[in-house]
Amino acid sequence: LEWLGFSDDGVLASWDGETLRGYFPESFGGSWVPLFTASAARKAETEHHYVIGLDISAREVFCVITRSKAHFPQVYPRPIITTLPLLVPVGRNDAEDDNAAAMHQGLMFHRLDRQSNAVGITQADVEMDKTLLRLIQGCIRGDRLEAALSYASELNLQRSLQGALKLAVGSKKRNLGERISALLNNRESVVQAVNMEKENNANANIFSRKRVYGSTQ
Repeated sequence: LEWLGFSDDGVLASWDGETLRGYFPESFGGSWVPLFTASAARKAETEHHYVIGLDISAREVFCVITRSKAHFPQVYPRPIITTLPLLVPVGRNDAEDDNAAAMHQGLMFHRLDRQSNAVGITQADVEMDKTLLRLIQGCIRGDRLEAALSYASELNLQRSLQGALKLAVGSKKRNLGERISALLNNRESVVQAVNMEKENNANANIFSRKRVYGSTQ
């Protein structure tokens, strides 16, 4: 272990000289996710990266590059800090092109952004849905309907699910449309139940305050 610390957005991370990993307690059941590998960034066999920080939202890692592992970063003059892009390894289907692979990479970061950001709908959720809808469209065109449904189940917003339903119906994928419609109905039922519970709790609080106020008279 060469470095252990937190990213600029508060994610615990570790660097062993070859792989930078971030810990996401809510992701994949709680796991260390590879964020950067030296082998992919190394321009010469002897080159060594000393990680000093990272920013997951910006998808960047900060490091000092030396000629070899035996050469430590100089203290004075101040060493040059190099910024390199984070790169999460993702699986790739043989039928997918480079654009789809880039979307998968972006989707993985959107998933991680959701783990490191506050609860509630954020811009990361909106961007994630845009990527998911593009992937769903590609899956429908390639007749990979199970993959399309899997992506649809990850959509964050109701209007995004409605958009996925339109894609399925417009492509005459009846079975997929019915399953996405079921997802949408289930999501709406959950939202209604949550809203009803909030309303009941609010009414209960009002009644409680009235009782307390009345007892002081």
